[in-house]
Amino acid sequence: MNLFLYKINMDLRTYLKILKNVFLFHV
Repeated sequence: MNLFLYKINMDLRTYLKILKNVFLFHV
């Protein structure tokens, strides 16, 4: 369970990082 939450957290961080890069790239 803890490992599962950790994986979700990492996926969210990666997703936000990509989203931020895309946003900065377009702006």
